[in-house]
Amino acid sequence: MYIDFHTHKPLYSADPNVLEVISMHKNVKYESEYFTVGHHPWWTNEKLSEADLLNMEMLLSDKYCLGIGECGLDKLKGATKEIQEEVFYQHIMLANKNNVPFIVHCVRQYDQVLNFKKKYGKTPWVIHGFRRNKQLAKSLIDQGIMLSVSPLRQMNESFVEMLQFLPDNSYFLETDSEYSLTIMERYQLITELKKVDLEELKGQMKVNFDEFFGS
Repeated sequence: MYIDFHTHKPLYSADPNVLEVISMHKNVKYESEYFTVGHHPWWTNEKLSEADLLNMEMLLSDKYCLGIGECGLDKLKGATKEIQEEVFYQHIMLANKNNVPFIVHCVRQYDQVLNFKKKYGKTPWVIHGFRRNKQLAKSLIDQGIMLSVSPLRQMNESFVEMLQFLPDNSYFLETDSEYSLTIMERYQLITELKKVDLEELKGQMKVNFDEFFGS
């Protein structure tokens, strides 16, 4: 089975060989699809209301809901730093309360994300869409944060080095609804970069998925 760890629209619903995790925004839910629920920092301009929090908690009771996210901190886009941090904290507390995994959006705020993880994080965390260098990847992994990555045909040397470094049990593969390559093609790129067998890679991603989500 191929696993697309983070996307926003199901593409392979009819294919039993692909499992997709939909990052749900604005309460748009797809039937019979695994999903996570969160308020993205680009489109959240104020502290979450009690109704917002209750709605997410209700969705967490759905058998297809796997966790909280994506939510996070973005230095380049979205609300003020103070609002983003307050909303991020609200998501963390909700994940802790319900003992569910946490999917993070982070742009140029890795120190802050690490600080929040050390102070408040009690459940499994992953940063999705990670494209930074090996040194930062190691720092995050050393603090118990997993990474979700999306290899491309054209990648800079730093990105390639980071992908080759990633320990087998530390990462996931995703498309993030970036349609230039399928999830199958991204798996193939990783087999070439890390010199692993495709079936072995698929097996490892399933192990990582089951351990992260407590399946």
